[in-house]
Amino acid sequence: MSPRKRTTPHFATPDLAAPFRTSEDLFRLMVENVKDYAIFMLDVGGRVATWNAGAERIKGYSAKEIIGQHFSRFYPPEDVQARKPERELQVAAAEGHWADEGWRVRKDGSRFWASVAITALRNPDGELLGYGKVTRDVTQRHEMERALRQTEQRFRLIVEGAKEYALLMLDPEGRVVSWNAGAERLKGYRAEEIVGQHHSRFYPPEDVRAGKPERALQQALAEGQWEDEGWRVRKDGSRFWANVIITPLHDAEGTPLGFAKLTRDLTERRRADAVHRQNEERLRLMVDSVKDFAIIMLDSEGRVIRWNAGAERTHGYRGEEILGRHFSRFYPPEDVAQGKPEWELERAVRDGQLEDEGWRLRKDGSRFWANVVITPIRDAQRVLVGFAKVTRDATERRRAEAEIRRQKGFTEQLINSSTDGILAFDRECRYTLWSEGMARISGVKAEEVIGRPALDVFPFFKDTGEDKHYIAALEGRMVIADGGRYSAREPAAHVVLEAQYSPLVGDSGQIVGGLAIVRDVTERKRVEEELARSNAELEKFSYSVSHDLRAPLRAIDGFARALHEDYGSVLNGDGQRMIGVIRDNAQRMGQLIDALLNFSRAGRQQLVTTSVDLTALAQSVVDELRRTAGGVAVEVTVQPLPPTTGDATLLRQVLVNLIGNAFKFSRNRSHPRVDIAARREGDAVIYYVKDNGAGFDMRYKDKLFGVFQRLHHVEEFEGTGVGLALAQRIIDRHGGRIWAEGKPNEGATFYFTLPSAPPSA
Repeated sequence: MSPRKRTTPHFATPDLAAPFRTSEDLFRLMVENVKDYAIFMLDVGGRVATWNAGAERIKGYSAKEIIGQHFSRFYPPEDVQARKPERELQVAAAEGHWADEGWRVRKDGSRFWASVAITALRNPDGELLGYGKVTRDVTQRHEMERALRQTEQRFRLIVEGAKEYALLMLDPEGRVVSWNAGAERLKGYRAEEIVGQHHSRFYPPEDVRAGKPERALQQALAEGQWEDEGWRVRKDGSRFWANVIITPLHDAEGTPLGFAKLTRDLTERRRADAVHRQNEERLRLMVDSVKDFAIIMLDSEGRVIRWNAGAERTHGYRGEEILGRHFSRFYPPEDVAQGKPEWELERAVRDGQLEDEGWRLRKDGSRFWANVVITPIRDAQRVLVGFAKVTRDATERRRAEAEIRRQKGFTEQLINSSTDGILAFDRECRYTLWSEGMARISGVKAEEVIGRPALDVFPFFKDTGEDKHYIAALEGRMVIADGGRYSAREPAAHVVLEAQYSPLVGDSGQIVGGLAIVRDVTERKRVEEELARSNAELEKFSYSVSHDLRAPLRAIDGFARALHEDYGSVLNGDGQRMIGVIRDNAQRMGQLIDALLNFSRAGRQQLVTTSVDLTALAQSVVDELRRTAGGVAVEVTVQPLPPTTGDATLLRQVLVNLIGNAFKFSRNRSHPRVDIAARREGDAVIYYVKDNGAGFDMRYKDKLFGVFQRLHHVEEFEGTGVGLALAQRIIDRHGGRIWAEGKPNEGATFYFTLPSAPPSA
């Protein structure tokens, strides 16, 4: 394919310029007057052939330095590696012209954002003679565009997060004409309540009297926008601290259309700001009053640039003596010789902080033991600008620690002062510690046991199983055991002990023995038994109270119904609604009482144990629930369930609660599904009810089985909050256990076990 003909004048190198000599004066005049452009020529191979003053200003090379060099040296290394310069010449040669924007490199290595145009230069016969290249530094424009994009991004994020804002429109007189969900959440009014009302109702009475709402609109019109912070009033009369921006809106002709009003609740921020200011003041006072710390700032090379009074007291230098000096002068000569100061700065940069203790030097040459923390300081671009160095004289602390280590009897004194018994043993179960508390509890003195194996001192451990607790501790496990016996003599019948066994770990991390803390829990056990009796009495009391509450509830419901029937025609809508609320709450209270009675009854009634066909029982519950499901089609699978023994009536109640919950919490799914099945794990049978409904957060699993505990609002899912507690009580009475697993919006599975043998009634 032959090259395309071009009629546009071209400028060329001295070797190429013969066809264009009549244009040389014009070219020279243009180049001399255009200082913001680098205009130069390339030969066919891409080497620089001409160079103007604009090119020298933008790129930093003189003509002598650059003519004859390949133009790729103006490109970043990554573009050169990708052969971008060659591709650009190919496109320019093929299409006649090529234009682009991107990073280019000056002589000093700095980068600038360039607008570049390359034009292929051809003679009248279409022969390629070279290229004309025009480059302009548009870094400032590029940065402005980038800032604009960031501004647009911030605006987009603000709009997306507008649930935190009240966004409303006002007409020219200040009446509300639009109202968003954020406004409803923040101010408490529904749209139908507030549209058409004047925006002054959001202001406190004192601001309304002072004409502040009207002035705000006037200032917005006069200045183009009005912004303020102050107290505003919600529908319920409560006040909140608000940031308000009002912007006037005009049509194309400048006629006022109204106002856009943006309000944000800053009450918490205002409170936090107050706390922050208090904290800053406290911090300032604290820093000013702390004399025990040397707080020093270093530059990136380690030279001192700031010096506080604590540093002067600790190191002995005045500020004018030390500023500009390298911080290595605080280190002993042996540390300086080993490069420790520089190594510490490197470690601080690598790890984000360095903490160390060691000897440091004062101005007078004396040494002190220092605790040192060095933290690198970076600017907003993460460039290292220096270090913060905090030094504390820890000489006295070190001396005190050494003194403590020399007090060998200190730990023993603490142990012996404990009312609990404390003992320790080595890996051969020989006693290495026997506290005075242990001697009081057991009646056995330390000299009788130290160095002897446990089974020699207490041979009955094998019969009581106490030796297993020793072995567990040596294996790295912690064991809490009740009822242990620690006496060679028969203990009094009323004494109850509790022991906690744990491993003893040596400096190397290996288990070197075990430790046990033995406590006399006789009194605690007595209190627990009294508490159990009190709980039983409380249960009887709740049962009695629940019965006594029925009569007034029936009266409330009956009179409300009579009022509706006899006087409903003369009541307005609010009156009708109030009667409905009374009856609904009376009926809900009745349901709660029924649930409480069932819960109480489940804990008291005698179990009537028979063989129970759980498959048939579950199917009957499903059939009953389908009839009351209100038209919701739930896909239910009942797998064959192993039979069990228990009280059929109570076990049916368990299934009613679990399957009923599965129906209830999955009804909002497009395809609700419930699976009822069982699986065997060893000798145990685990029954479960699984749904694909609302699920729950496992962090709150401990609340599931509490009386009146709910994880969902009653407006979302009806219920009393007693069903799962009742199910747990029934399963507990049958000697089984019940638990649940779930994820929010992914469903829940409730498991329970039942023993194969009938429990005692």
